[in-house]
Amino acid sequence: SFFSVIISFLPIMEYFYYGNGNKTEEYALPFILLILYTSIKYLKNRPKEPQNKMWFVNGLASAVILWLQPNLLVVGVVFLGIIGLNLLINKQFKNVLLAIVFFGLGLAVVSLPIVIYLLKNNALKHCINVYLLFNLKYTGDEADFLSILTTAIGNWSRTALSTLSLIVLIIGLIKSDKKSNEYLIIISSIIFLIISYIISAMSGRSLPYYAIICIPAFVYPTCLALNYVLKDKNQGFGTFLLTLVVILVMFCGETNQLITKVIEARTKDVEKWDDEIVADYIKERTNENDEVIVLGNRVRINLLSERTSSAKYFFQTPIAYADENISKEFFKWLKKDKPKIIVNTIVRQTEFPEEEEDPFVTELFDYLEKLTKKGKYIANKKVAKKVTIYERVK
Repeated sequence: SFFSVIISFLPIMEYFYYGNGNKTEEYALPFILLILYTSIKYLKNRPKEPQNKMWFVNGLASAVILWLQPNLLVVGVVFLGIIGLNLLINKQFKNVLLAIVFFGLGLAVVSLPIVIYLLKNNALKHCINVYLLFNLKYTGDEADFLSILTTAIGNWSRTALSTLSLIVLIIGLIKSDKKSNEYLIIISSIIFLIISYIISAMSGRSLPYYAIICIPAFVYPTCLALNYVLKDKNQGFGTFLLTLVVILVMFCGETNQLITKVIEARTKDVEKWDDEIVADYIKERTNENDEVIVLGNRVRINLLSERTSSAKYFFQTPIAYADENISKEFFKWLKKDKPKIIVNTIVRQTEFPEEEEDPFVTELFDYLEKLTKKGKYIANKKVAKKVTIYERVK
């Protein structure tokens, strides 16, 4: 039933979190679910003999997640941490040592080739600074307690499954024996659910795909609910829980949203995305060796148009907001390189005029305005919505 729930969850939740798909969090999900499955299986049985294979597999999965996106390791921190703590409490020191060794081996199998490649290309220091340290700084600079709290609440309200999962886990906590393995799994699942939402909100930004990390936290509660409904001898309780599921799901709007999207996908003609339209325009107006810079973070335009950029920061937002040095370095390159086409996908915030505009955006728009006034570039706003294309005058 665990695998059945996992298989059904992924395509259904795609409608509510993935957006257009192809997100880092999406690729990490199978590995997160693998750790979740092996951890719950271990906690359900709590074997006394060493579980070397389990720790090795979890090391492999954790390494993949680490190199995809470090904050997604929350499932490993919660469940594997609780298993390790349980081993220490029960004084199974030999098993703890073997767990560290085999988990480390799993990490090494994936990570060593990457580290060797980075060392060979003199990029390890940059990788650590940009991928790990900068991401931590980026989160810390942009978020405060209030923004994290409001974002977490917003993510929580995206699906009724969050509330349903918590209710099921609390009911399970009340029903289970405090000394049982199930009780420990439920405690772990509650911690996992709460931490997942905190992690999804750490940046303070309300981006739907950040909440993908919360999807695995719904799997065990769903399994638990199905177990109560299908196997519990108390039919009254099972009926109550099933009714609760129907009420929460039917009135949360998700069913209607899902049906609407399926109908639209089946009946509407497929139209080109703005990025494809922009890419086609670039292909018509440039040669293969011409340089095109995309301002913002829609680098798919470079890929679709098959026009590259020599800029170190081929996407600038939101990283330039968090680090003034990145902003200065990018402007230095832009003024020196003078690309054939500049595609500006950054939209100025006008909905809340009282909010202060980021200095990077202000400087960027001022610079682009100067280029057009001096006649060095011609601005074209008719190619796609909310996109301005600046073509260099020969």
